[in-house]
Amino acid sequence: MSKDGKKRAYQKFKKEYAQQFPVSTSSLGDYHAFCTVCSVDFGISHGGINDIQKHIKTKKHLDHREVRANTLPISKFFASSSGDHNVIRAETQFTEFIIEHNLPLAVADHASRLFRKMFPDSDIAKKYACGRTKTSYIIETLAMDTKKNILEVLRTHPFSMATDGSTDYEDVKLYPICVRFCDPSTGKVKSVIFSLEECDKPSTGENIFNILEKELDKHEIPWKNLVCFSADNASVMLGKVKGVAAYLQRRAPSVFIAGCPCHLMHLAAGKAAKKLPVQVDELLIDIFYYLEKSSKRKQKLKSFQRKAGVPEHKIVKHVATRWLSLGHCIERLLEQWDALLAFFEEEDKKNMPTCTPTCTSSLKRSRSDCTVNSPPKKQKTGGLPSSSQSVLKTTAKVASSKIVVQTAAKVTSSKTDIVQTAAKVASSKTVLHTPSSKVTSSKTVPHTPSSNVASSKTVLHTAAKVPSSKTGGVSKNAMNVVPGKSAKRPSFSKTGTHPISSKTGVSSTTVNKSSSGKSLGAPLKGNATHTKKTTVRSQQSNYASTKSRKVYTTMKDPNYKLYCLFMKKTIPIFEEANVLLQRDEPCIHLLHDVMCGQLRGLLVRFVKPDVVASVPESKVYEVDFHSEANLKSDDDLFIGQLSRQFIQENRDCDVELFYRSVRQYYVAACEYMIKSYPFKDPVLVNAEIINVAKRATISLSQWLFFVEKFPECLLAEEKEAVEEELCNFQADRLTEDILQPDLRIDQVWHSISKLASPANGKPKYPSLCKIAELVIVMYHSNADCERIFS
Repeated sequence: MSKDGKKRAYQKFKKEYAQQFPVSTSSLGDYHAFCTVCSVDFGISHGGINDIQKHIKTKKHLDHREVRANTLPISKFFASSSGDHNVIRAETQFTEFIIEHNLPLAVADHASRLFRKMFPDSDIAKKYACGRTKTSYIIETLAMDTKKNILEVLRTHPFSMATDGSTDYEDVKLYPICVRFCDPSTGKVKSVIFSLEECDKPSTGENIFNILEKELDKHEIPWKNLVCFSADNASVMLGKVKGVAAYLQRRAPSVFIAGCPCHLMHLAAGKAAKKLPVQVDELLIDIFYYLEKSSKRKQKLKSFQRKAGVPEHKIVKHVATRWLSLGHCIERLLEQWDALLAFFEEEDKKNMPTCTPTCTSSLKRSRSDCTVNSPPKKQKTGGLPSSSQSVLKTTAKVASSKIVVQTAAKVTSSKTDIVQTAAKVASSKTVLHTPSSKVTSSKTVPHTPSSNVASSKTVLHTAAKVPSSKTGGVSKNAMNVVPGKSAKRPSFSKTGTHPISSKTGVSSTTVNKSSSGKSLGAPLKGNATHTKKTTVRSQQSNYASTKSRKVYTTMKDPNYKLYCLFMKKTIPIFEEANVLLQRDEPCIHLLHDVMCGQLRGLLVRFVKPDVVASVPESKVYEVDFHSEANLKSDDDLFIGQLSRQFIQENRDCDVELFYRSVRQYYVAACEYMIKSYPFKDPVLVNAEIINVAKRATISLSQWLFFVEKFPECLLAEEKEAVEEELCNFQADRLTEDILQPDLRIDQVWHSISKLASPANGKPKYPSLCKIAELVIVMYHSNADCERIFS
């Protein structure tokens, strides 16, 4: 109110002011304005727009406006144009390329210069600047963003979990935690490594479970969303009392525990192979390692391959722990059989001059164990002094009484080098040789052999002989001892001599001295280097001659090739199913059919077809294959056409043993499969509900089985709608895009979830899609975890 008592009108801030002048509303109220140039509040209650005009003409405002006009905005210092976004996209994509292919981060330091040279006319390449430091930060950001998205899905959708322990022999073991879920945006099932945890405690079921529980609780993932746990078939994982599965079912009673069928199939094939009288895997390993470290042998093999007219392929390494190794190795072996047989025949002839008669006779008795040693050189012998004869007699007595440590008698007043050497060799649990000595006479007489002493770790060979009364001479030869077995009494030739040699190949020339101190033999003079080189050469020669003879003797036996031909036709039945179950896409709906089909494929090979056909395919495990009345005859027994042709061409094969072994092979495989495969698991039996091709034959009880097993997956009204949706779904004519045979099952159901009702536009089968998602995310094998350590 003014002095004359009249009310005065005050001006308030209007929106039009901000459009005409650099001002905005003030925090002081409606009667003030805020200058965005000076960053100050000023009153406008008296003049309104006039007050604003007066302010923008002040010196303070003009100075601030000039400074701001000459200052670039902060947005100019950041990438804002579309070209800069393209650079960021390129840097991110190359970082993902480095991660995907497991490349070192140092690659990023060279990428910028490389891209500029490769694409000199590209603006993106000119601006590309992403070294290892920037790349590491991009990786961290991508990881956090990816994990955030995964956690959002796991907290709201069903998922499966799998783990496996590392085989490291350190003080801690690694346990990767893999999760399998369905991406809501794409509908594709993904299996990713959620975390990689260490277990510094004993790897018991409880401690492994604590690792899993800690991860889920830390990220606030509800246990009700866990529908499946997969692991290998070890008791620490699937034990019903103290295994990880037991602790999981106490925490989440509805969780499905899935073993790994790939492991079971590998074990079934191994159990069956043990029934065969040959060990093909040992032959494969011997051939591979005989050629592995020798380029000379590989080049020689190529010449035999050219002569035999076979491809110059390498010999494949067989690894027993690999699921798909044996079949490929046998195919390569049969392909190269003629070339390998000729090669090892030549190798055997080359090494044969180094074999003694005793070794040759022993090889005829056993084709699997053989030790071939170099023959000794003949030495001149003659009369020995009485003191030396006493030393040799004492040594022979010690050897015949089976004393492992040989004691050499002292000669005259001083200890000789042979005593010290003998003590050292005996203390280190190696093979000790006391050789015969060189003497002046040129005559040689027969001698009495020494006793052979064998122990679990040390074998003693004594070469001391009692001289004849006529000449008093001794001689040195060689004896063969199979490593790891007890020494047997050697064979003798007509001349009365016998071979003696060392397991380790140590030279048999040592020093013996008489009372006068003169040497009776060729002295080593402490030449340890010479002895070591001689030992290595002897070991290599023994190994080569042994392996070449063993492989050649094996391969020229027609029975070995016959069994290889049989296994070539049988192993694929295990490997084909194993390959299928190692897929990354969901195959849980196929698992029961695959197991039944594999068992049926084995049964029809040795069981009469009418017996197999009388049992439903889903219950093929009920076929009685132990009754002789249900078995095929030898003429009808499946062995492969190549095997039958080989039998006709080679009459030396033991056909009776072969057919008996083949039957035992089939029976052993079927028995293990029926014992170990989960044929009667209700989850696997009913998992076929997601197979759209069988939707017309699927019963309502199969769908309701999963509703009852996972009661929290659906709401009450959704459970009531299952029956009605199933009726419409079974009669629905789905489009060809959905029914494509090569389309992944998760993509099929993603397309079904988008089908809308023509009446109200809502999804047609929401309840069925939720149940299908439960089944789709279940693991069908533990291959995802196995690939982490492969």
